[in-house]
Amino acid sequence: MDLINLLIRTVAFIASVWILLEFIFTCKVSTPSAILIVLGAVAVTVIVFVIAKQHKLTICQKCKSTYLPS
Repeated sequence: MDLINLLIRTVAFIASVWILLEFIFTCKVSTPSAILIVLGAVAVTVIVFVIAKQHKLTICQKCKSTYLPS
């Protein structure tokens, strides 16, 4: 089930990146500037993800829910 979920999310990610790239190359903002803005947004997202410690979530064995251990 996780593999199917991963595949669906990957396809959705590819579709959204495709649409974003299409916009970057057709909008009035210079392409290098737009790509730098997108890469900056990706970097900020990864940094916030790590700071928020989302990569340390644990799965409860009883209810299968995720939680952040204290």
